Amino acid sequence: MSYMLAVALSVASAIAWWVLIGFSLQDNRFVYWIIFNALLLVSLQPWLMRFSRSLWLSWFVKYDPNWSSRGPMDVSERINKDQGDNW
Repeated sequence: MSYMLAVALSVASAIAWWVLIGFSLQDNRFVYWIIFNALLLVSLQPWLMRFSRSLWLSWFVKYDPNWSSRGPMDVSERINKDQGDNW
């Protein structure tokens, strides 16, 4: 998930760079964008990972506001008794 956010951020920065500065192979503007993009992605990596994890949890983990009174879900169908002590 975080790689999709990184690709989206790279495309957005490429479009913004193209609109504001422009791309050219005659000078070093493309190289400057690559360096800028690499620094941007490295500096935002903790945020991208946290945001990706939050999106994943919000899409695939159900929230139960009464979990303390109901107790945990019965997940016994997910447990293989034969493999229980195979550490």
